[in-house]
Formats: sequence, structure tokens, C-alpha cells
Amino acid sequence: MVHNVSVSGFLRPVAAGLCTIFAFSAMPAEAAKKHQPVKHNAVAKKKQRQEQPTPQQRDGKIQLRSSVAIDGETGKIIGEVRNANGEIIDAGECNPKPAGCFQRRSPASLTKLMTAMVEFDAIKAGEVKITDRHPLVDGEMIGRQGAVTLKKKGIRPGTNLSLDDYTNAIAVTSAADATMTVSKALCGTTDCIVDLMNAKLKVIFRDNVHGLHTNFANPHGMPDDEQYTTAYDQAVIVRYMAKNYHDLATKYFGKTEYHIGVRLFTGHNGVLAHYTCKNSLGLPYNCMEFGKTGYFKTPEPGGLPAMYCVAGSAAWNGYRVIAATLGYGSPGNSGPRDAEETRLFKKGFEELTKNRAPQTVPMPLHFPTLIPPNVAPEPDQTQPTSQINTPLSYPGLSGQPSILAAAAPR
Repeated sequence: MVHNVSVSGFLRPVAAGLCTIFAFSAMPAEAAKKHQPVKHNAVAKKKQRQEQPTPQQRDGKIQLRSSVAIDGETGKIIGEVRNANGEIIDAGECNPKPAGCFQRRSPASLTKLMTAMVEFDAIKAGEVKITDRHPLVDGEMIGRQGAVTLKKKGIRPGTNLSLDDYTNAIAVTSAADATMTVSKALCGTTDCIVDLMNAKLKVIFRDNVHGLHTNFANPHGMPDDEQYTTAYDQAVIVRYMAKNYHDLATKYFGKTEYHIGVRLFTGHNGVLAHYTCKNSLGLPYNCMEFGKTGYFKTPEPGGLPAMYCVAGSAAWNGYRVIAATLGYGSPGNSGPRDAEETRLFKKGFEELTKNRAPQTVPMPLHFPTLIPPNVAPEPDQTQPTSQINTPLSYPGLSGQPSILAAAAPR
């Protein structure tokens, strides 16, 4: 049996489909995108990731990354060129150009460079001894915020360790509870050392042409609205440490591991561990004298994370280059930080060898190596040294013998 099919009935669905096609083609571009099928293949996903804005693109005013290299002898930014009027015509290794190295950042654990410098002052003044022993402060609360602590590494709060142990822990593994313990040992509380750190900053930057753009609110580097710095300021701090505390700086910040008793603790300074130069005999050696790393991924005020950072000093063939790299890498990947720090050192040495004669600077003697375990009794078997209640003084800021007398515990 043959069925009669109406021509108009047959064409009615086709006509409807053609109308839909014409209607879709007439849509605005944005509306049409909503109707396009979503691609789920790997190529489409990769392209989508590449098209996403970077942190630098999301914020038109502030770049996430910031770095600088300066001459360890003169303090001048590597490659900087000024005209006869003193105006900068080439920012050199101040990145991103023209003035990225002066943009405000979180110092993260680079803060501990200044904490250690205050301790070094106390050691040189004879106010504390590196063999003094103090009980480990309980850093549980700060540990919960993500800080590295000796407690997390198995050392119980209250354990009596030497300032030598604590300084190693501060420099190499960035232990926040060790920092709090040293702070308390220097002036009786964990807070008063902040006054000492900021006072020392004023001494360091007293004659600096770029001024001071750093402030500390705690001694360990955890995020704080009033804790900020710049890559340039960190380079100046490292340069001051290299010129005034070279022996102590290289002793503690110039190695990648240390012992407490029989326990071995290892740091994460890839530049210190792997960046090598060749001496006059053509033999390789680790030319990074010392340095400090830092990391924190929690967004800082203004939405910027500290991410990975490092600041340090390298010496080669009579030249010294100071480099600071802030805001590089991504969670779990410090490679970009290490690569930028290494690039800055190499660029610095290239520029200095072209532009001036070498200076006599202390050179590192060997690669970081294992140090022998402490021969002191087990930490729990000794008594702590009485705390130091005499505040350090940084004379000359206001003509007074000490500007920090109020910081001493009463």
C-alpha cells in the first residue's frame, strides 16, 4: 500500500531547520559562542590555559616578579646608566624595568636575615654567646599558619638548644620557632626584637640615595599588613651583611644542611647548592657565599603572594655581586627563582669585569659539606643559660647612647 505524503508536510521540518541556522548565523558573536560545542581535547585545554591572564596581566600596576643585582663593592645597580644630571636612562638589572625592583613585596623568610643580623650584633658586642642555651619556644600557633618549625621536625618545645643550633635552624631550614627563641633570648620577649630590626634598617639605609622601603612587624616573616620590603632593599641588606658580618654570614647562611645532635636537617637553597664558578686554576667551586630563601603562597595584602624568593651574595675573581629575586615560581616549583638568581649573578660578573678592576673580597673556600654532629650533651640534659635583658643599641640615630632602652623587659 502506497501512502501519499504531503509535500508541504515533508518540507515543514526542513524549513524550520533552515530558519534555525539563519537565526544562529545572525546572532551577535558573544551570544553565538554560548551555542558552540565545548572542546574537551588536550589541545583545546592547553590553548585555554595559555590564554588565561597571568598575575602580571591581572594587575596592571604591580608585577608579581621582582629582582635586582647590585655591585657588592659600590652598591650600584648592575647595568644602571645615568646622564649628566643624574637621571636614570637605563635601569640595568632592576626588573621588571624601569623600576620593578622598588615595588613593595612580602619578604617572607628573607626577614630572618635581619633577625640574624641583630643577633650577630649581640654576639660581636659580647652580650650573648653562641654557646648559650635556651629552651625552644612553642611555635604551635605559627606552625598552624604554615610556618616551618623545629617542632614539626620532631624537637619538643622546651628542649634546651644552643644559639648555634637555633641560628643554623633559622638560616638553613627557616624554622620560625627557632627565630622566636632567639628573639626572646636577645631581649626577653619575642616582640621587642622588631624594634631592633627596624632601628638597624635605619642605620643601613641612612645614606642610601633610593631611601628605605622596608618595615618589619615580626622576626620570622609570616604575612602581616605592616611587613613589607623590595627586591632592592633586600639586596642592600645582604650587601651590608657581606661587608660587616662576612664570617658569621657564611658560617650560617652559606650551607645547605646542619646537625642538631645526630639529626641531619636539610635546606632548600638550590642556588647555594648548585651555582658554581671556576677559580684561577680552572677548578669549580661554589661561588655563592651565602644566601637566604623564602616562600609563602597565601595572598598578601593587595592580593600578591610572596611565592618563592631568595637573596644572596656571590664572589668570583675579585668581584662580588648581590642579587635578590622575589615572587618567582609557583607552588611546588622554585626553579624559576633559582634560574633568575643565577642569571643575575652571571650578568653581574660579566658587567663588572668589563667596567672596573677587581677588588679584594673574601672568597668561599669550599662547597657546602656535611658538618660533624655536635659533641655537646643531649639537649634535654643541660640547663638553659639565663636570658639577656640588656637591649642592643644603635647609636647615632638621634644622638642618644641607646634608642631602644624602652624595649628592655622591666
